[in-house]
Amino acid sequence: MWPAELGSELTQKAVYKSLENLNLDYIDLYLIHWPSPIDDIKHPTRSAQLRKESWHVLEEMKKQGKVRDIGVSK
Repeated sequence: MWPAELGSELTQKAVYKSLENLNLDYIDLYLIHWPSPIDDIKHPTRSAQLRKESWHVLEEMKKQGKVRDIGVSK
């Protein structure tokens, strides 16, 4: 998942789009790529909230079986 896809709604859309593009029922590993939005310096509180929202969505996707494992890439 790219930084531009951080946040609850965008993260969920990103997961479903990946599933569709790959024509899969689940993804083995879904990573947040570069876990800091571009405006992190200007809006650190908002950036932290977006990362937190995204992580919670990924946890829910894992519970639903849409992804097997989740993580953060640096």
